Order: sequence, then structure tokens, then C-alpha cells
Amino acid sequence: MSELSHYFYFSSAKKLMDQPDLEFLLGQARRNNTEQDLTGLLLYNEGCFVQYFEGPPAAVTDLISRLHSDQRHHNMIRMTEGAVEDRSFPEWSMGFATVDGQLTAPGGFELTWNSLNERLSDSVQMYLRKIMQQFYRRTY
Repeated sequence: MSELSHYFYFSSAKKLMDQPDLEFLLGQARRNNTEQDLTGLLLYNEGCFVQYFEGPPAAVTDLISRLHSDQRHHNMIRMTEGAVEDRSFPEWSMGFATVDGQLTAPGGFELTWNSLNERLSDSVQMYLRKIMQQFYRRTY
């Protein structure tokens, strides 16, 4: 089994993102994540980001560093980080959803209670499942 690490955070967009902004962001993230063997999930709602990503420790550390210098967001609040035994999102270079369903992106999904829980399979760690569910509940 290979060594894996994860990082989970909340942040605020410096400006509300529209469709082209999100498509550009996701295109970058998916390209970079594929090259670095990172997988994860990004949720966006009215200027709030919730992101979880996982992969080789060096790649996770590098992405954390890049995120801290990314001018599109600020107020990063780390929720958890560290080693994990298995990937929670092995198939997603970057899964994506907006809570209001108004913005879409290739590879994204409409975020409803059912779609969120379908994607948060039993392999997703319990704390991550609870936080994602809470994010959903607080935005409605």
C-alpha cells in the first residue's frame, strides 16, 4: 500500500465566482491533480469553498503551499490534515458541486441531499461525511 496524505479546509473567495471563473479553476485543478496523483472534492456556495484532497504526501504539501498563495481566495481554515490509509475519492481528479445548482461544470454534479450522500460512500471517513453534510444543511 502506498503512503497517502490528505488536507481538508474551508476558505472564502475574494470575489463571487461565475461560470467561466469556476470552469477555469476546475480545469487547472483537474490537470494539476492528475499530474500529481491527487484526488478530491470541491464544494462552492456563494463565495465559500470547502475542499478535500488526498494523495502522495509531497504532492499534498505542494498543493497546500500553492493554495496559500492563490489570490482567488483567502481566510483558509484548516479542518484536518495528515495520513490516511485509503482514498475517499479515488475516481475524482476533482469532483465539484455548487450548492445552489446554478453553476455547472463538466464532471460536476447538482448538489442535492441525495446526490451528496451517494457520492459520500462508505469509504469516505465519517468526520468528512459529517462536515460535508453540515455544509449542505447550513446553506439551505
